[in-house]
Amino acid sequence: MKKESEGQPPHVATSYSHKPDEHAERILTIAQRLASDGVDVEIDKRSVREGHDLNAFMERMVTDPKVTKVLIFLNKSYAEKADARQHGVGTEAQILSAELYGKVQQEKFIPVVCEFENGQACLPAFLKGRLYIDFSSAEAEATNYERLLRRIYDKPEHIKPAVGKPPAFITTDTMPANPLGGKIRAYREALLSGRTNTHVLLDDYLTRFFEELETRRISADGKNPFDETLLLSLEGLKPLRDDFVEMCDLWLRSPDKADFVSRITQVLERLCDLGQWPPDVQQWNEHWGENFRLLTHELFLCIIGLLLRHQQFPMAREIFETRFVLPERERPRELKGGSFIIFYEYSEVLQTRNKRLDLHRLDLQADWLKERATTKPLAFHWLQQADLLCFVRCLIFNADEWPWYPKTLLYARWHAGFEIFERAENKAFYKKLAAVWNDLAPEEFKQRFTDALAKSRAQSWSFDYVRGDWHKWMNLDRLGTKE
Repeated sequence: MKKESEGQPPHVATSYSHKPDEHAERILTIAQRLASDGVDVEIDKRSVREGHDLNAFMERMVTDPKVTKVLIFLNKSYAEKADARQHGVGTEAQILSAELYGKVQQEKFIPVVCEFENGQACLPAFLKGRLYIDFSSAEAEATNYERLLRRIYDKPEHIKPAVGKPPAFITTDTMPANPLGGKIRAYREALLSGRTNTHVLLDDYLTRFFEELETRRISADGKNPFDETLLLSLEGLKPLRDDFVEMCDLWLRSPDKADFVSRITQVLERLCDLGQWPPDVQQWNEHWGENFRLLTHELFLCIIGLLLRHQQFPMAREIFETRFVLPERERPRELKGGSFIIFYEYSEVLQTRNKRLDLHRLDLQADWLKERATTKPLAFHWLQQADLLCFVRCLIFNADEWPWYPKTLLYARWHAGFEIFERAENKAFYKKLAAVWNDLAPEEFKQRFTDALAKSRAQSWSFDYVRGDWHKWMNLDRLGTKE
């Protein structure tokens, strides 16, 4: 049976201070914009005439079931009058607070902050601690208008996914232990004590690291969906992943740093080879190596992220310019090698899982990378910056190869900018960072990036699923502008 309100525009009321005059005029403008987007807005300047009771109008607005939302536009004047219970705003505040804490559902009331003072939102006492929508500037309004409209229409950007079955790694009794923690500690202690055999301990760690990885091969077991098997394996690999990141961080702080690039190149080649058809296996499904390919993609981002964090920009450039070579094998569709782009992995298994369980996620692989980046010494924003630079290098210097989609930037949609690009406003820092893109001058880099991005879109490299402001993320207009 159809609801009475179905097909009708949302009906909203407004509460605001009439002072200062420009604030009241702004509320009227916002109301007009909402009306143009299909919202029936009740505003006292239009709905109440001489002789009408303003208090009765507000009481009707907050109790009328046909009024789906009440927009409370807050500025300093509103907060002061509401707290002092002065004038019309004070009376409205009494009505609103009684309804807010009483019988009316709280979702009906939407605080919209139009002014900050001393860095704090101007909120009356009865709204303290409640989530609000920021309209404190023209920029904030432009950013958050869609959010307000979604609240009015009860159409959230993200919906709660359907609950599926627990993954296999939850229902399995035990997880593989991490046998390499002791080797990390031995290397750290050797560095702290100034011993000269640290390179031997590093070799021992790397040898054991790959021996352990060889024991983590997977295949379809016929009992569980393969995506469950894959996630179980990846969860078991996380301790190895965390220790590898810690080991590389120690490595970059040690005297062994001098041969980091040459050694890590070999490590990356071996990691990439793990995801290929093993020479001693007769039957093979390419998805069986996906755990290693996803790990390789993740560890490559971690390595670049660490180099950025340690400001080892020439090392990052050297890795970006390396031609990686894999062992020759007589197998179909065998990966022979290539630029750093061979470490990029698109997971069909995780995307299939997204559809199979109807999870409604933009990208499960991006979710997975973010969830795992919770341990020191590398926070998630360093992986995002590494991903961004991989994208930039690919776009400018490797555009003829398969594109590098920066999945982690799905979580940077409203990010104001990344650290290395913010620092690069300084000319000296920009000069160091520019090693990553072959020492291009700021204007030349900006032009080449902008042109390459436009060309890639024309050629159907679809980066539009990563919504955001590339210029803002990369601080393009301010690079190298300050002494």
